[in-house]
Amino acid sequence: AAYTPRERRVKKSKYDGIDYDTTASLEMLRARQREEENITKRWFFPSTANGRQNVLRWALSLTTAGVIAFTSYGITRGVKYLHTAKNDFAQTQIDNSSLTAGYLVSLCFWAGLTLIAATCTYFAPMSAGSGIPHVKGFLNGVNIPGIFNIKTFVAKVIGLTATLSIGFPAGRQGPMVHIGAIVGAGLSRGYSKMLCGVNEGERVRLYASLDTPEVRRDFVSMGSACGVAAAFGAPIGGILFAIEEVSSYWSPSLTFQAFSAACVSAYIIQALIDGAEINNEGWVLFGVNELQHSYKSWEVLPFLLVALGGGLIGVTYIKLNTFFLGMRKKYLGDRKKLQVLDALVVVLFIMTLFYWLPALYECSENKAGTSDEFAKKGMNQMNYTCAEGEFSMMATLTLNPSERLVLQLYSRSTGGYFDPNVLAVFLVLYVAMAGLAFGLAVPSGVFVPSMIIGATWGRLCGEVIYKQFPETDPGVYSLVGAASALGGVTRMTVSLAAILVEISNDVNMLLPIMLALVVSKTVGDCISPSLWQMILESMGVILIPSELPRSIELQTVQDIMTPNPESLPKIAKVGAISYALNLPYSSFPVVAGEGPVPMLFCGLVTRGQLESAMKSVFSGFGDVALDARIPIDLRNYMTISPLIILETSPLRHAYTLFRTMGLRHLPVINSHHEVVGVVTRTDLSIREVPITTTLTTQHHDYPVIYSHTEEALRQRHNSTFDLVNRASSIAIHPNNGSLPDAVLQSLCAASDRLDLSVVQQPEVFTKSDLLGSTLKGD
Repeated sequence: AAYTPRERRVKKSKYDGIDYDTTASLEMLRARQREEENITKRWFFPSTANGRQNVLRWALSLTTAGVIAFTSYGITRGVKYLHTAKNDFAQTQIDNSSLTAGYLVSLCFWAGLTLIAATCTYFAPMSAGSGIPHVKGFLNGVNIPGIFNIKTFVAKVIGLTATLSIGFPAGRQGPMVHIGAIVGAGLSRGYSKMLCGVNEGERVRLYASLDTPEVRRDFVSMGSACGVAAAFGAPIGGILFAIEEVSSYWSPSLTFQAFSAACVSAYIIQALIDGAEINNEGWVLFGVNELQHSYKSWEVLPFLLVALGGGLIGVTYIKLNTFFLGMRKKYLGDRKKLQVLDALVVVLFIMTLFYWLPALYECSENKAGTSDEFAKKGMNQMNYTCAEGEFSMMATLTLNPSERLVLQLYSRSTGGYFDPNVLAVFLVLYVAMAGLAFGLAVPSGVFVPSMIIGATWGRLCGEVIYKQFPETDPGVYSLVGAASALGGVTRMTVSLAAILVEISNDVNMLLPIMLALVVSKTVGDCISPSLWQMILESMGVILIPSELPRSIELQTVQDIMTPNPESLPKIAKVGAISYALNLPYSSFPVVAGEGPVPMLFCGLVTRGQLESAMKSVFSGFGDVALDARIPIDLRNYMTISPLIILETSPLRHAYTLFRTMGLRHLPVINSHHEVVGVVTRTDLSIREVPITTTLTTQHHDYPVIYSHTEEALRQRHNSTFDLVNRASSIAIHPNNGSLPDAVLQSLCAASDRLDLSVVQQPEVFTKSDLLGSTLKGD
């Protein structure tokens, strides 16, 4: 079936795919065996290949956990030192001089740290932003260059430390997931292109058995879990996050290894933080001391209202993010200098607003015991210009680091501490500024900003309820609000519930958190996709979704495949291989014989395998025109047992193979074992598929070709025969194919959503013809 030009544009992807299916060529197996024999002589590994691989995997898993934990600790120490130094210096200037002097000192800190973070992304563009969409795309089979190299790692660590030290809306969870994925991907390869050279001969490999796409995928998933464990001290939540959100493939053996690695990573960061006395709760990042206060049964109704509002606020946050992201993409593009300037201007604007806004509010008096209780938790009440025994409520919200702010919003037994009017103003301001900050060319995540937005909303509702019902605790509502906002932004459920319970150390709140996540996710799904899904779409990354699209139910492989692919014979000439390498394809079917007619399928050869074949004949590519007739036996290089599919197979079978096996391309054969097409991930990602059906009238049999969307399928039974009622005649066009009776109802019920297309020699039918028509059996 032919695609329209618009559909062809939809199918184009900016990035290449990754083939996670094991490539089994004779030459590759021999080379790997020789390299493993050489490595065995240098290392004291078990004698069997499986034994060596198991030892390597476990050693590298624990090493990955340790590296991520120490990296997270270094970032935490750096942020604490920089922010404390800036606050102390600025507060000294305020006390001794004026607000303006403190502002000028803070301005220098903000500008310097912003330039450091933006410069990091200038030299390593893939270090900007959260990093979760990049990791998610890679694990789904999309090859995004530069996301796992050492330059990105260094830029991410330095840039994240600088970003978090500024104090504007930014979080660490997403960047730590990216950092963990980089560590896992790098250690699993055993070499670095940047450190050891780009050319194959210049690389120094420590091991070869793990340098495969599928092993690298496992270590990236494991590193993502360790990143969450090290960022928040939430090992269980980290594993569930990797399974639920970023990974497209997961195995039982990977569960055990990821569990062990996340446990080690969380334990190391706990030991380091306890030893440094950063806060007395160790790895419980946002824990609260007063856990004896529980919620009442009647509070379920207020929880539902908080969850509903949190879901709507989360969707609003997504809309703001995508708006500013689109504006930056439109006006800044890839111009790095403008991106650095944009980051500097926006950060200074946000922090200037945060700095001067508290001057409009009066100081508040410390309640008895409140300051001491906050001090135990490592929280900080900002004095600003207030006298001793007083503090600035707005400055406490705007000038504290993000994680200290969450601690204060979560605090228990502090009802009446925050003024609802101040919280309302801060909520509106923070949502707007967090949306404006999204998409800046600095490393930053959205998890903590989303948490602050939800916690502020929940605390606002809790303080209002506390005035009427003093037995309630606003801190409980703050946690429910944080869960609802996070659910509305990320659409996670199980992993998010585990993370929130672990970081708050309050298992009693598990049921309200689950309730909030169910409500907020339902609200969000009814309005827009998740934030990360919209980011991936803006990047041009094509993912194979986790759920089977309904449009695939009526399709076969031949409806969506790319027909007549370029193929090569088993004994191919150098000229033919050189021509194939100049084509924009990543793999080529290998057939028996040559000629324009379909040939028997023998195997599949990738671009990399063809390059290896050429290098085995020539020392370099050079000018191959003089030797264009030299034959090369591709049987030593091609994949001898690739997965294939029949053209008449349901498209859902191809979808299942791509999703579960991590395929990059799938050859399509007919009943005679001849190659007739290839299915790629971009073919499966198309949302609008041509459908062919045949209508029978009293005179002739005529097929109808039309395109439909998933929305049209969902609504095909809502009304009947709208097409006939709205038009006096319909053009029916000859082609092949058939569909069940329900499709005729879909055609008639959703005519305004369907695109009737002319193929050849249209015939005109009246209403009576169509009403009297029947469908040929399917």
